[in-house]
Amino acid sequence: MDRIAEFKAQANKMNKTLKKTYQKILSLKRLLQKRGNKPSAPEQKKLSVLTRKYLDIEAARLELQKEFHAEKCRRLSAYTAGQWKLKLLQQQASRPKRRLDGDDVGVDAQPSAPKKRKLLSC
Repeated sequence: MDRIAEFKAQANKMNKTLKKTYQKILSLKRLLQKRGNKPSAPEQKKLSVLTRKYLDIEAARLELQKEFHAEKCRRLSAYTAGQWKLKLLQQQASRPKRRLDGDDVGVDAQPSAPKKRKLLSC
């Protein structure tokens, strides 16, 4: 569970950064719209830098999400394989064991009467 918690912490951090960056972009766009004139070169550069930063973070978040789902699938696959193996072992344990002579052996199994006599005669 350590790895999944790590993924979630990284995703939360990225989401906060994305939200802040998006708010900065929106406020800058609103400011430019209020003025109504064409943005100056520094303002245009700032807007493009913020947009590029936003897109980079979004790409990293999507990559993290892909890794997170791959990790969950690996764990689910391992869990399913483990459950299948456990079920197989339980089935094997519940089957009665057989001796070489063909008698079933249970937990409290007693040898049959002819076998008992044979064992006692030895």
